[in-house]
Amino acid sequence: MSVGNIFVGDITQAQQSLLDLIDNLHFARIDGIQLPRIVVVGDQSAGKSSVLEAVTGIPFLRHAEACTKFATEYRLRRAKENGFSFQIIPDQSRQPHEIGQLQRFAATVNEDTDFEAVMRAAVKEIAPQGMSVRFAAKDVLVVEKCGPDLPMLTVVDLPGLVSVANRDQSKEDILAIEDLTDRYMRSSRTIVLAIVSGNQDYAHQKIIAKAKRFDPEGNRTIGVLTKPDLTSTINLEQRFIALVKNQDPEVQFALGWYVVLNPSAREPGLELALEARQQQEDRFFSESNWNVLPTEVRGANALKQRLSLQLMRHIAKYVPKLQREIQEKLSEVKRDLELLGTGNDDPDELRHILVGLCEESRDLVSAAADGTYKNPPGRAFFPKVKRRVAPNASTPSQNLRARVVYENMEFVTKMENEGRHSNLLQGLSMEDYARDVVEGFIADNVGTEFQGDNNPRLVYGIFPAFFENWSTYALEHVNNVEAICNQFLRNIVEKKWPYHMRQKLQTEFLDPHMKKLLEHARREVELLSRDQEYEVRSYDTEYTKLLDAWRDAKAEEDDEDGLSAESRNAQELLQKALIHYDLSAKVFIGNVITQVVERHLLQGLYQLFLPSRITKMKVAEIEDIALESAETRERRKTLQDKKTAIEASLDAGRAIERRGEIRHYTRVALDDSGSDSEEGNKVKDQPRTLHRRPVPGMAQQQAQGSYQQPHSMQSRGGVPPSSGTPSYNSSSNGRSLPGEWVGTNGGDAPRPTHTPPQYTAPPIPGSFGTPAPSRSPNRQPVYQKAAPPIPNHNGVSPPTTRSELEDRRKYELES
Repeated sequence: MSVGNIFVGDITQAQQSLLDLIDNLHFARIDGIQLPRIVVVGDQSAGKSSVLEAVTGIPFLRHAEACTKFATEYRLRRAKENGFSFQIIPDQSRQPHEIGQLQRFAATVNEDTDFEAVMRAAVKEIAPQGMSVRFAAKDVLVVEKCGPDLPMLTVVDLPGLVSVANRDQSKEDILAIEDLTDRYMRSSRTIVLAIVSGNQDYAHQKIIAKAKRFDPEGNRTIGVLTKPDLTSTINLEQRFIALVKNQDPEVQFALGWYVVLNPSAREPGLELALEARQQQEDRFFSESNWNVLPTEVRGANALKQRLSLQLMRHIAKYVPKLQREIQEKLSEVKRDLELLGTGNDDPDELRHILVGLCEESRDLVSAAADGTYKNPPGRAFFPKVKRRVAPNASTPSQNLRARVVYENMEFVTKMENEGRHSNLLQGLSMEDYARDVVEGFIADNVGTEFQGDNNPRLVYGIFPAFFENWSTYALEHVNNVEAICNQFLRNIVEKKWPYHMRQKLQTEFLDPHMKKLLEHARREVELLSRDQEYEVRSYDTEYTKLLDAWRDAKAEEDDEDGLSAESRNAQELLQKALIHYDLSAKVFIGNVITQVVERHLLQGLYQLFLPSRITKMKVAEIEDIALESAETRERRKTLQDKKTAIEASLDAGRAIERRGEIRHYTRVALDDSGSDSEEGNKVKDQPRTLHRRPVPGMAQQQAQGSYQQPHSMQSRGGVPPSSGTPSYNSSSNGRSLPGEWVGTNGGDAPRPTHTPPQYTAPPIPGSFGTPAPSRSPNRQPVYQKAAPPIPNHNGVSPPTTRSELEDRRKYELES
């Protein structure tokens, strides 16, 4: 029976739709979406190529230059005609001309084409001679094989892991391979096909350590043992057999183990080679000590069938999450297309577009300057409410009024702290300053007043020394507010205006106007500073109150201190200047905030986006801003193509979710403990350690070949089976698929509480299932086909016993 005959009907159609979804997403090159996949990883010379050749039917190169240098994706697809196709998905970090060159590489081969020649050409394109690091390029070579009898399968082959640098691979190559492998294995959406060679102790093979590191629970790793005929040469045959049975507590994979015999030599012609290989495998497994293993885990055909079904299940359970991510990417592409504009060349239409953009921008200026921060319907601009990551986190640049308020407060604080009395008096006490500075100033400015009188105008001579820094502080404040306004305007331009208009809009439309606003604001500061030089009396009633209060307090002190008339006159003159300073500073601060910041800067922003400015512009000016370049047209086409591809993927995902035969998997709760990103979260550096108690008599059962289905393995996927009819379910939620084979209980003997890890046969449609538990260790395994399940309206087999009902109810509550 051919492989193709196993996968028929709805299951085949479901697999096709799932793989088409992944293919669409892959070629759409949607950044940030990690795709479910099966990745083949193993040490170099572990037999990866032999396994892949047997699984895919694709011939692999057999020479020193043939070792894998980059990720190669092999796709098997059902089609009426046989054929191959090649293409390269370039790494997006490459230079544009390199991306174009790699995308142009495509070839279709048939039975008469030299397949190996095409493969060599692809290698030269991605990793040519002379590259500093020829291994682990981030480009992906896609090899697709079509035929009527192929299983639906996609696997990714990675370069083999190397421990020591050699003639063909430098230290840099080894590090690059490690990085590439880690990026693929780190993602929780990757199923790892771990290739372990039988010609050396598996404990020393790098893939085992990596599997423990990136999949510490063993839930997404399938083990494949190659070269089983060589295990006896290193006296580890029984240990490797136990490994494949999942009996090593240090290396257990929930998805099971398989063993594949590497062919001794390739026969002429691929089909003959595959047929000869199968015969060689059958003969080896039937005549060697490996015959203790069930047929479901022996040989390349068993592995091929398992991988195809496992990939379908793995992709299906991620469909809902992929749909959400695809929808987010579609929204991003639509926003980018909107920002590119419509691409209209008509001057009147361009003027109309600019007027509309100005009106929308003016509404945002109004909401930001007024401090309402109200977003127009369907036009998000102002940020949503969110928790600050730090107490001193900066205010969003869109919130213009808030930022200006805080900047005004900084200006007030600076004026108060750096211009108050203690600073004005140069660190001297008022008495010392009056004696050392003011008395001398009075003596130097004697006029026609009578002896003993003070010149009342001398207070205007002292005051200018106190406000000489006001202009500097005010100009600094104006510059800061202007920077805030410019940052706010850049936000509007970047979020609301098409890409191709931004530079011209900024340099020819906004910057000249902002330059004028800044010039007017600075001129206003100069005028306000010059106003302080006028000898204008204070009309603030607070001046008289403060001066009278000081005189009353000073009169009591003078009676005790016995100051001279000159000292009293100097102190009073100084006090008048200080009171005048405080009152004038408040007026100056208010004028700077109101007449400069508000009048010239904030109110000036309203004039920036007046539609009348657009209507008065000449056609040449309109075209200079709004007419798009060839680069913009090319970018729009790229985005439109991307939008089409994403929409097709979204439609494919919706169709998948409606399919009854796989809707069951899409409702499986995902384990989000891992990372979906190739960059990922930090993984556990320490491998997992499992300890189980030995069960008396189990060694005898193992030696005689009666393998009891472990209760822990039965319930690993989700719902534990009832004690009367244990069944194995490899799906994530523990529900069996129609047509699967299950073991029947050979007796009612109680199960031990602690069962050592044993082999659990993975279910394969159309094959025998897991061995049944036996009451006696001398009893041989019994395989029996389960009765066909009765599907309910959801396509899921209903529970038939009270125990199963309770287990199902518990599972649904936990989910």
